[in-house]
Amino acid sequence: MGLITTRDNDELKTLRRERDRAVALEHEASTAKKRIAELESKVNALERAEATSKKSLEYTQQQTQDAEETARRLADDLARLDEADKAREAELVQLRAKVDSHSAAEVGLLVNVAFSCLTSSFSVISLFVTSHSRTNWSISELSSRTELQRGGSAIRPATPRQLLVYGLRL
Repeated sequence: MGLITTRDNDELKTLRRERDRAVALEHEASTAKKRIAELESKVNALERAEATSKKSLEYTQQQTQDAEETARRLADDLARLDEADKAREAELVQLRAKVDSHSAAEVGLLVNVAFSCLTSSFSVISLFVTSHSRTNWSISELSSRTELQRGGSAIRPATPRQLLVYGLRL
């Protein structure tokens, strides 16, 4: 009987070891299943994130292409506007030169006319004053008498308004 108990004890120990090992393996399998479920969940989340990222990347690439096309179109428009601006600037320079040449000619003409008017008025006034004994007349009396002597057709000096029309200042 001692031999049977020892053998039974050995078998029991072996069975217990096998049972403990089976429990440990079951625990490891359970832990592995949980870990597999977690990893599968993470893989699914990563796949969804990848799909979202791909869509976002495609959208961003489309936006970039649209922005580049708009930038090219705006650059072309800007180049055309620059060319038009340069043409307008050249026209403006030509017009200013024409205006300056006309203005200089008109100013010269006005100065000549004004000088001749003043010269003739002063000569008529001085003749009038020397021929008459009264020398304390006012300028308005002299100019009205000068105009009367010439039959009302004397050339009068330009008025301030006329000078402004021609761009001259007093």
